[in-house]
Amino acid sequence: MSHLTQILGEAANQWIQKCTELSTEDLDYIFKLCRSFYIEAFLQLQQRYSFKDSFFAIADLLHPKNARSCEPSNLTSLFQRFPVLGKNINTSKAELDWRSHIHLEPEFFGCANDGSVRLLDAESYWSTVLKCKTPNGSTKCPNLAVCIAFLFSMPYSNVAAERVFSMLKLIKTDGRNSLHNITLSSLMRIKDWLKVTGRSACDAEFREQLIKSVLSVVANQAIEPGIRSGVDGACQTPDVLPF
Repeated sequence: MSHLTQILGEAANQWIQKCTELSTEDLDYIFKLCRSFYIEAFLQLQQRYSFKDSFFAIADLLHPKNARSCEPSNLTSLFQRFPVLGKNINTSKAELDWRSHIHLEPEFFGCANDGSVRLLDAESYWSTVLKCKTPNGSTKCPNLAVCIAFLFSMPYSNVAAERVFSMLKLIKTDGRNSLHNITLSSLMRIKDWLKVTGRSACDAEFREQLIKSVLSVVANQAIEPGIRSGVDGACQTPDVLPF
């Protein structure tokens, strides 16, 4: 059963152990199907993405096993790969935070020993580390927190960018090819905001100031700065859709 645990996971393995209707042949068949799926998935990932980028080596520091061993010993490679970090934080203090955070006791993570801490998933580990406070209530590792949040925010693929371009094509059609960039950007933000909040255009509440500002604009004419500021002012309340 150990190979099934590795392939399917602990929860699935527990379910299989309770199921008495599966024969040994059935289990072998399940194992082969799952193994074939993972092999094909890895092959496709290797074809689509280059894993030779230095980022993947840098991202290894997020793994609790490496973090607890302070591997790498410093964050130089991170700051060299992403120099923007050095412009926004104190890199020396970030290095100090990196070396000192390993002294947090296993009990702080809710674990019995250091070995259990190393088995935590990266998100659980770092969310716990970054919750650590100083006696005055401030974040204990503020500079390191920026580095960790930066790494976790890195997109794992270009899907998000491709999704934006798909949205752009749906909004800026042949019949609407003269849309101003500001208008186009606003429409895309509104559409994304509606999707995230689970609302629709039917929920919009138009303010009188906004209606007057829109009615005063002549078609195909640039919006005057005064009118534009009036529109912006009418859309600052978060409870009202920003139209």
